[in-house]
Formats: sequence, structure tokens, C-alpha cells
Amino acid sequence: MTSSSISVRMHFAAGHRILGLTGAGYKCRNPHGHTFYVTFVFAQSEQWPPPVEFGSAKATLRERIKDRYDHGFFVDRADTAMCEFLEMEQAKHHVFDGPPTTERMAELLAREANLLVQQAKLVRVVVEEGPENTATYEQP
Repeated sequence: MTSSSISVRMHFAAGHRILGLTGAGYKCRNPHGHTFYVTFVFAQSEQWPPPVEFGSAKATLRERIKDRYDHGFFVDRADTAMCEFLEMEQAKHHVFDGPPTTERMAELLAREANLLVQQAKLVRVVVEEGPENTATYEQP
């Protein structure tokens, strides 16, 4: 039996700041935002009907990501001042145990996809932070 894959691509806008960087990355200590492009790649066999319907997977992923992360803020738990501010303002945010890097976002989004689309095996999640930076999470 042959296999194929389906990809779901979407985008969302979100902010973050990364404390503790030096050199060129030092500017990222400031709160800033990006348009993130995300591609979810799922392996799928050629059986009919397919184990996951493409339109359903696309709608489910887009709804969850837009609801939870679009126009939100990613923050490190150790960034207490920012965490307190976001809580006080009741702003949409997600707290990481560590710096809110694009690599961590890719892993977080992979966990979301695994929960939402269980009929097909997630292969990878690619997160593009604007036009120049990309992080890829490969499913173990």
C-alpha cells in the first residue's frame, strides 16, 4: 500500500518577547509581533475513504489556532512582569516554561494537532516567523 500526505497551511498574528538574548537577538527582549505561518503535515494512506477528511482537518486546526493564539501573546513563565500584566489585562496569552521561541511554538502546535487530528499521523509542523525565520518540529 502506498502512502501520501496532506498539509494544512494557515497563519496567525501573535506577539512575544525573549529575555536574555545577547548580540543581534538582544532586540527581541522588547514586546513585538509577527505573522506566523504554520504548515501541518500528516501522513495518510491511500485507503478509501481516507482516515481523515482534508476539509475537516483544515477547519478544525484553523478554528483552534485562531481561537487560542491569533492576536495573543506568548510569554515565558519566568517573565513575571509580563505574565502579571497579561493576567491583569485579561489578554489572550500562552505561558511557556522557557523562552517563547518559534521552536517552542512549533512543538506546542504539534501537540494541538495531535489532539485534534488523531486519524492521521502528524509528520511535522513548520512555523515561519515572518518571511525569514523558520522552525520545524519533526514528530518522533
